[in-house]
Amino acid sequence: MYTLSPESTNNVTKKNYRPIQIVARKRIAYQELTGPEIGKSQRIASKLLKIPRSTFQTWEERRVLLDSYDDGLVALYNTIVFMGYAIGS
Repeated sequence: MYTLSPESTNNVTKKNYRPIQIVARKRIAYQELTGPEIGKSQRIASKLLKIPRSTFQTWEERRVLLDSYDDGLVALYNTIVFMGYAIGS
């Protein structure tokens, strides 16, 4: 079996886990920065908020997807996700 050397495991990018309150504030800041009133690009918003652009793109894809669903289904999904955060804490 192939094993990794200690040097290769040191170069792995580690995922940052942020509290849900920080994520919520950053999402709101992103929406404000990229909205029509301020009109910053995703690239500039990502640098200001210190979050990768791919994260912003994922948030936008999720928002578009949730907007296409029925309100009851979205409420159920948000309840399940919230409960998952509360249980996992």
